[in-house]
Amino acid sequence: MLGVMLRSLRVDRTAAEAAFRSRARTFVEEQVVPNLDAWTARGGFTRSMFLDAAAAGLLCLDGPESFGGGGGGVGFRRNAVLCDELHRAGDAGAAWALVTHAEICAPYLWSLGTAEQQDRWLADVCTGRSVLAIAMSEPGTGSDLASITTTAERRGDRYVVRGTKTFISNGVSADLVIVAVRTDPTERHRGVSLLVVERDTPGFGVGRALHKVGLRTQDTAELFFDGAEVPAANLLGAEGEGFYLLMRNLPRERLVMAVAGLSLAQACLDRTLERIPRPVGQHARFRLVEAATALQVGWTYLERCVAAVDAGTFDGADAAAAKWWATDIGCQVTETCFQLLGDPAATDVARFVDDARVQPIYGGTNEIMKEIVGRSLGV
Repeated sequence: MLGVMLRSLRVDRTAAEAAFRSRARTFVEEQVVPNLDAWTARGGFTRSMFLDAAAAGLLCLDGPESFGGGGGGVGFRRNAVLCDELHRAGDAGAAWALVTHAEICAPYLWSLGTAEQQDRWLADVCTGRSVLAIAMSEPGTGSDLASITTTAERRGDRYVVRGTKTFISNGVSADLVIVAVRTDPTERHRGVSLLVVERDTPGFGVGRALHKVGLRTQDTAELFFDGAEVPAANLLGAEGEGFYLLMRNLPRERLVMAVAGLSLAQACLDRTLERIPRPVGQHARFRLVEAATALQVGWTYLERCVAAVDAGTFDGADAAAAKWWATDIGCQVTETCFQLLGDPAATDVARFVDDARVQPIYGGTNEIMKEIVGRSLGV
């Protein structure tokens, strides 16, 4: 890393932060890096990764201690540091599998779940025995969540679910899937609800793992609901509130995506600086300086965003700005590094390039992020 880097998420402020980072890095070096080639070959992680993360005290950091979680109370910075350390490994797939489970999905259960739901699910979720996924995107609907067509019709004490979801991270491995469904066909935003669908639900099917560019160590799948009967007791929040609950959680999720984008790019630049032949010509030098400067700008903004989360002042526009900036920069920096190395055999750097490409798409496309920021500007 550059010696002139400004204070950022990669600079520990306290001994406790340094100790946590060391624990996270040890987990990555011992439990993630040695398995990357095998996970890539099989097209996804093994479930032991979740058990190992939980054993290291790195799964569901904000989950209730009574169910095996970390208890929270330390601040979002710790979550961001873990995300950063996971991406240092040189692979975003396994990192994103854990982030999807613990940072994106699990908070729905402990913030919205009833006491009965939490008793049923959280112990296994926080200890890695159950893997989580969230299903929003459909073959014909991506960023426009209000247009989903997967339906859930209430029949007595059950919902009958019909429809298809696609590009679902952790979809093959998930034991529990938080599914956005349409419970009222006459409403758009107020017609969306959230149901937790358990793996063995009759009528629920998981398609093959999708072959994709990047994220090869994370399974991604299509999900099918052919009259799946889901207990009404699996409703998260109130019926018709699903869209608003998703919107409430998305800012924090998008900040995690921003951290991932910069972490991936920083790790790629760090490796490139270690290996690029010296002396470096002026053109290459300027490109590297531009990449390093863009990352410093990004880290500085993310530091502010992390502080705003803990202060309760972080909003959707900040999240959208952070997400589009960081993931666009991630694509630019990784591509620059691959070009400057000029080594087609640099498969580790090529992996960074592939993993970065999807980041401007998921979690809401970067075009949608700019629309959100534009509305905040009144334009």
